Amino acid sequence: NEKNLALFKPGGILMNAGRGSLVDNSALLQHMKTHEHFRVVLDVWEHEPDISVDLLSRVDVATPHIAGYSLAGKCRASYNVYEKFCKHFNFRAQPFVVDEGELTVEIKKEQPISEYALSIFDPSKLTNQMKMAVNSSDAKIKEVFEDLRKNYTLRKEAAF
Repeated sequence: NEKNLALFKPGGILMNAGRGSLVDNSALLQHMKTHEHFRVVLDVWEHEPDISVDLLSRVDVATPHIAGYSLAGKCRASYNVYEKFCKHFNFRAQPFVVDEGELTVEIKKEQPISEYALSIFDPSKLTNQMKMAVNSSDAKIKEVFEDLRKNYTLRKEAAF
């Protein structure tokens, strides 16, 4: 991972919303210590919910593994479980009917995408809540991480 981090150009931004283990958090922390202007956005962390306090204090955006927590994502996941249940018990699954407007927010091409993205989800509140936990014990950080994740308000997805 140190080799991959060294490939970033000045002003580069690392974003991880996939799997915490995709990025070696120790290597990332060391890289951030020696590359002051390196920007980092993390939604997933190694060893969740026991995350690195030092890394948390240094990242630009920190969220508690909620990238897939949209209303549409939850509906798709629920329907997937329903379909598997029906298949297992030899039931005929009924089609899922929902008004897309209830699940998504339409993005108009003439407006900056950043404006719409922030209207759907502004990560600054979660980042602040997580970083405030840095001044607490490790147990408190785990508790805050899990609480923010469990009590996250579902958001709509963007539709282009």
